[in-house]
Amino acid sequence: MIKVTAAIILNKDKILITKRRTTMKLPNLWEFPGGKLEENEAPEDCVIREIDEELGITIKVHSHFLTNTHHYEFGDVELMSYLAVLIGGQIELREHAEYKWVDIEDLSAYEFAPADVPIINKIREEGISI
Repeated sequence: MIKVTAAIILNKDKILITKRRTTMKLPNLWEFPGGKLEENEAPEDCVIREIDEELGITIKVHSHFLTNTHHYEFGDVELMSYLAVLIGGQIELREHAEYKWVDIEDLSAYEFAPADVPIINKIREEGISI
């Protein structure tokens, strides 16, 4: 099982989404940014580290949002997502092809990685608040 974290980053009523590069697994799909959990690392620490490494921004984790599992051809992924807020920095694309700040109601206009779809469904059904 591949353990991965993702951040649902809020800033002025918008959510940050990132597009995977063509050279990555699941190319050109959108996702909530994050990355793989290292050994003995707390998920909250992982998501903060990954966002800094991949995007050059600082976030504050607010709360756990959803954990779900998805089976891909390359293995099973356990995705732990967290609500977070942007607290500093300017986005610098270090691993992704593109980023956008989008309204919640516009999330369905983007093609997301399958493991991220349950997050979108929960956001649509329950909303989010910090």
